[in-house]
Amino acid sequence: MKESLVQRLLRARSSLGFWHMAEYAVKSRLLERPEGLLHRLNGTNRSYRLGARFLPCNLDVRSCTSDLSTFWGVICRQQYCVPELPSRPSWIFDCGANVGYASAFFLSRYPDAGLVAVEPDPHNFSFLKKNVSHFGSRVELVRGGLWSSEGGLKCTQALSGSRREWALQVRPCMLGEASDVEGVTVASLVRKFSIRRINILKMDVEGAEIEVFRDHTDWLGLVDTILIELHGKACAETFHRAVEPQGFNVVKYGEVTVASRQLTRSV
Repeated sequence: MKESLVQRLLRARSSLGFWHMAEYAVKSRLLERPEGLLHRLNGTNRSYRLGARFLPCNLDVRSCTSDLSTFWGVICRQQYCVPELPSRPSWIFDCGANVGYASAFFLSRYPDAGLVAVEPDPHNFSFLKKNVSHFGSRVELVRGGLWSSEGGLKCTQALSGSRREWALQVRPCMLGEASDVEGVTVASLVRKFSIRRINILKMDVEGAEIEVFRDHTDWLGLVDTILIELHGKACAETFHRAVEPQGFNVVKYGEVTVASRQLTRSV
């Protein structure tokens, strides 16, 4: 059953705090409808800012997009706050970073950690840069698509309709087809930034996980904890085949599947 506004606000109160919860209530009512205040004023989509008491900065939200729903899941419900998270990670990867809400969540929770954020969509990427700018040199931004190999990729929309900004997919370019973005691998990111271990690997790549975990997965030996959204049965089967022989314990919390080692390490 869909939650009412009152139920959503009660759920959000503990993570947002009273004033940010009030701000969320007002802005989501006034600014998230095509006939709302921003659209009556200028007839086009605009962004506004929301905060939470655990965040050191407010985050940009694009009106009438999937951003508010993503903010709700990541910041209000804190869907990535699971018991298996290591206590003091040094490096976090956010693959499929969208506009940066998960990146901001992790960087706020772990003030000593560095983070690599990967996002293929240029418009999402521009808001990702804004939303993590407060964290400065702790963040490495990569505009690219996570894949099983490096090379040109084509971007496609996973779902039609509005409010689907999170649903961008990538695929290999066909012969003679111009690429939209470069493919990157977990191993290539580790080499590029000279990282010894990935303490948290968050992945929401709209089906590309079937390629990422199909083969060439030696990099899994460098990972302590994986937080992943799996898209369909084939993706789930490929993921489980890859991680379970590597000594990961797998559990699920809502839409997030967590694979963790019994003894996590921070280097």
